[in-house]
Amino acid sequence: EDYLRILRYLRFYTQYSKHKHENETIKAIKKNLKELFKISKERILDELFKILDLKNFYNLFKNEFTCFIILSIFPQFKYYDRLNIFGKISNHLLTKFDKALLFSVLLIDSSDNSKFFLYKYNLSNKIKKRILFIQDNFRKKIFKDLFDKKKLIKIAYLHGIQSTIDLLIFSIFIERDIDLNLIEKQINFLENFEIPIFPIEANYLISQHGFSESIELGIALKKLKEFWINHDFQIDKKEIKKILKLK
Repeated sequence: EDYLRILRYLRFYTQYSKHKHENETIKAIKKNLKELFKISKERILDELFKILDLKNFYNLFKNEFTCFIILSIFPQFKYYDRLNIFGKISNHLLTKFDKALLFSVLLIDSSDNSKFFLYKYNLSNKIKKRILFIQDNFRKKIFKDLFDKKKLIKIAYLHGIQSTIDLLIFSIFIERDIDLNLIEKQINFLENFEIPIFPIEANYLISQHGFSESIELGIALKKLKEFWINHDFQIDKKEIKKILKLK
């Protein structure tokens, strides 16, 4: 009557059951599985969210039948094996793990797998933005930079603290021999870190170096900011003429 019951069965089984699946249930689900796709994607996604909210949701992939069903419905969840590390993660790190990160772990690779899933299902713009940011940096392979304090600060400045924390947590699932204590240390550092403020304003260049409100002023500020970022957020105002090659 309501094919969404297939997903509800997965949720209830994962949450409560310690028994094997009944043969009649297996037959009924397999027989009607294709009918599930007649239901709106919004309702399917809503039920998926309820499954992902379970504290033991990753057990879904440990059971042969429930894993088969979830992958039949969401074939883009190719990387569920990455979730095996959950048992080693501290409660503190687990509190940082949410749906955006979970989708990232399940979906992201070097292909357009995650983009196809995001195209197919109407996730919030906030979640999409976070997944696509991780996807972009997965291709750039910047994860080793996260363990260099200077590079970490640069990434946090350019992309924001939350985005940088997302990369750190995602790295747990894709990097071999990851140091979980170091991950926690880097996250704690970021959570207490104040983003540096660029110390040179347009008015300073106008009053002290004869700039006017123009494209050249914007170019000069951009060049000075790049110098400041690339020199560990340090700049001496006495160097401005040299940096900008002013007379």
